[in-house]
Order: sequence, then C-alpha cells, then structure tokens
Amino acid sequence: VAVELGAGWGPWLVVAAVAAARCGIRDVRLVGVEGSAAHCGFMRQHFRDNGLDPDAHRLLHGVAAAEDGTVEFPVEPDPAADYGATVAAEDPLLQRVRGATAAVRAYSLPTLLAPFDRVDLVHIDIQGSEADVVLAGRAVLREKVRRVVIGTHGRAIEQALLAELSAQGWLLEADQACRYGPYGAGLALAVDGCQVWRNPRV
Repeated sequence: VAVELGAGWGPWLVVAAVAAARCGIRDVRLVGVEGSAAHCGFMRQHFRDNGLDPDAHRLLHGVAAAEDGTVEFPVEPDPAADYGATVAAEDPLLQRVRGATAAVRAYSLPTLLAPFDRVDLVHIDIQGSEADVVLAGRAVLREKVRRVVIGTHGRAIEQALLAELSAQGWLLEADQACRYGPYGAGLALAVDGCQVWRNPRV
C-alpha cells in the first residue's frame, strides 16, 4: 500500500507499483491525492503509460488537510509547468500561485488511511501544509504506517516535524534541509527539503 499526497502526476505511486512487481508482489493498492484537476489527469495518464489501471486504485481530486471538508485550491494558468499550488497559510518566503481558485475536497489522514490495516509508504509533498497534516494525523500514522517521506517547505515546518516524530518514536533515516535563494528584492524557497522516517512499531 502506497499513498502519495500532493501527488502531481503520481511518480511515487508508479515507482512503488513497479518496484513491488519486480519483487513479485501483485497485491498493490495505491492512493493519490492531488488538488489540481489537470495534474489528476496527468496522474491517470501516467498510470496507463506504465500498465496500471487508474480505476483500480484511489486517485482523488482533492487535498490532504488536517480535517475533512472543502477548501479553495488555486487553478494554475499553466499546469504542465507549475506544481507549487497550495492552500497553506501565507508564508512570505514561499512562492504562491495567485488568481482563480476552485473548491476541492479536503481529506484527513484518518479518512485516507481508514481502509488499510497497514500502509507501506506515505509520501507527502503539500507545499507548506505538511506539519499541519502530519501533526493532526500523528495517531493513525503511528498505528499503521511503516515509512513516511516528507517534502518540506520551511525551516519551522522541518523543526516541528523533527520534534514531533522523534517524540513519537519514529526513526529518522534521512534529513535534508530546504534551501532559500534570492528572489526579487528578498528571499524565497529555492529547493524543498526532505525527511525520511521509519516507524519501528509497524
């Protein structure tokens, strides 16, 4: 079982399915959550291009959030070039897509992981909302998930995740801080960070 939040075209899901097949694992269940309708279309095509039936898995147009509900998500003017849209609170160092929005469903981790007793991988790349989602879903992550890979979008987010997940007993396997660079007259996030955590209880 692999789950990708902020899935884009679903690269982690397809890689998980291909890796599983190479190991002789045929029972593969994939969940992708993506806020851009255009990117959801890219994900479905990516599945078909790699011999996967998108209708056999849960590919959801929506966003990962601390709570279930509905949120406004930016509509990218050029979906093929822009993968940075977000519903996260304003951060002056995080570039944002501005303009039109569309209402999309918000899914919490307890809702997304409810169908599964165990989840092998959760990949999270949600443009500044990662600490909110992880902290709100800490209990279900601890109970069910073997490994989490988190793309980070701010030093405060990284610190919150390091403090919370280590306190929960997760083991940090890799940690790369995000990087900032010049942007106009100031600074902006230039390279996402990444944290990889393993759950020794699952």
